[in-house]
Amino acid sequence: MKKLLMIAGIVGAFLLGMATPAFTQMDHPRIRAAQEHLEAARHELADAAHDYKGHRAKAIEHVDKALEECHRAMEVDD
Repeated sequence: MKKLLMIAGIVGAFLLGMATPAFTQMDHPRIRAAQEHLEAARHELADAAHDYKGHRAKAIEHVDKALEECHRAMEVDD
């Protein structure tokens, strides 16, 4: 009986952990949308034909920082 309860507890904790990211994304749809737009912008910048005297690389750095901030915002539990 103890073994069954322990297994049920482990499975329950696993399922709760799997559900948390889904709830986070639903709770912050604007941040998730911003992440998607930033990822698209990063892709466009990376595929650009010219370096624009370093400005393209700098823009990619800024987009990466913005993506990191969005990720951190999604982790905040308000």
